[in-house]
Amino acid sequence: ELPYAASAWTVMSAKLDAKDTPRSNTRWYVAASILAVALTASFIALNDSTEEQKPSTQPSEVAQNKTPETDNNKGNNSSTSPTKDVNYNEATPSNIETPTNGGQPIVVNEPTKPINNPAVSGEGNPLAVPPTNGPNEPNPGANNTTPVIAPFILPVVNNVCQGTSIKITNANEYPMSIVYPNGSIWSARGESETTLTTAISGTYIIGYMKDGQLQEEGSFNVDIAPTSDFDFVNLHDILLDGLPTTEVSTSSPGIKHEWKYGNQTSSGSQAAAHFFKKGNYDIELTVTGSNGCKSSITKVVNIKDNYNLLAVNAFDPRSLDARNNTFIPRALVERNDVNFSMIIVNHTDGHIMYETSDASQGWDGIDRATGEQLGYQKTFIWKVSIENPELGESSVYGSSAIILPRQN
Repeated sequence: ELPYAASAWTVMSAKLDAKDTPRSNTRWYVAASILAVALTASFIALNDSTEEQKPSTQPSEVAQNKTPETDNNKGNNSSTSPTKDVNYNEATPSNIETPTNGGQPIVVNEPTKPINNPAVSGEGNPLAVPPTNGPNEPNPGANNTTPVIAPFILPVVNNVCQGTSIKITNANEYPMSIVYPNGSIWSARGESETTLTTAISGTYIIGYMKDGQLQEEGSFNVDIAPTSDFDFVNLHDILLDGLPTTEVSTSSPGIKHEWKYGNQTSSGSQAAAHFFKKGNYDIELTVTGSNGCKSSITKVVNIKDNYNLLAVNAFDPRSLDARNNTFIPRALVERNDVNFSMIIVNHTDGHIMYETSDASQGWDGIDRATGEQLGYQKTFIWKVSIENPELGESSVYGSSAIILPRQN
């Protein structure tokens, strides 16, 4: 639509109102042609002017995603720039004079819509950095400072009891960490097998360190172990019922108490250990708790003398004291249900002077082969063979003794 031109209409009106003499039709054709040419030229000139004022979207503006100015930022722009920017995204008011409209209203295109810049929004932009999917996955395209970590392989660890040493296999290529219940950290190199001692009860955390923080991957429990301890009853009297005996007792709580000493074992809160030769011996106590966990303690006892059936090395057949006028090892009298045989041998020629299997029938000093009393200060040899010895006990005992004269 062409704008209204008052000058063109004046020219045309003057020509129509002129009272000239009638002329030929040729003049009218010429006038109409001139008018058509003038109108065409005016249209072209106005169209070119309008094209120059149309806004153009520059590539740099799209890349920077400039937001169309609003009324709020127009004032800000005018304060920093002496030249006022024309906002082509809004229709130009008719009262604003532009270099080409001469104060006349012009027609402009629809406001340009903002372009959704993928570089800012991240939508459809291959350079946008996606969020991390998990602790073990790096951000593609990002500058990662932490090395790529493969999926964590948990070691196979069942619940164990306190104080147990367990094998830990780290199948990962990177180090593995285990945190004790008290916060201490135990570490294992990648692709290695080491031993872990569970000295503390509680929950142990398994994982790996990333950026100074533990990444938890699993855990296992260590059950508390019972306390084990025991005392010696009386080390000054180590004989009980004719046997060398070390008595021990415990008050440690538990559902089971097991004793071990040498090659002997027993159970209960008390035990009587028999050691038949002098030396140092270990006594071990193992206590089992209600959760099935066990704890052990070991103590040492010193045995000063060899056990020899508590036999004396001299006697007086003529003494008035019945305890001193026969020879029999005291242990054979005090021990219950012991089966034995004893012989008395002459040390000069080796013949047997006496033989018995009754603990109440000791030798009275008479040689049964000759019927004579063995003289004073005479030495003899005795030998005892036991058919049912105690565990750890020898089956044969023997020594020498002497007949002494009566002292009264």
